[in-house]
Amino acid sequence: MSIKQVWRADPEADQKKQVPNLTGTIFTAVENTDKVHNLIVCTLCSCYPLAVLGMSPAWYKSRSYRSRAVRDPRGVLKDFGTELAPDVAVRVHDSTADMR
Repeated sequence: MSIKQVWRADPEADQKKQVPNLTGTIFTAVENTDKVHNLIVCTLCSCYPLAVLGMSPAWYKSRSYRSRAVRDPRGVLKDFGTELAPDVAVRVHDSTADMR
């Protein structure tokens, strides 16, 4: 079973199995498709899942990145080498706002 299938079936159980020290923290997975590309940002505090991904890069914490990711997500993605077709929707998920 692929990780995508596992997370669709029971994401909470798999997260507890893969990263047991994340007690009380449950992630939501969003999938990029041919029609939708997702961008995750924390506009308030640049929170980041350290236990899963390790130390966050310096640019992720910068105020300019956090504000621009919301204001100009296609521009941010392009700066990182991801150019999307005009018909692909970009959904920005503010992890802080989504968790409140």
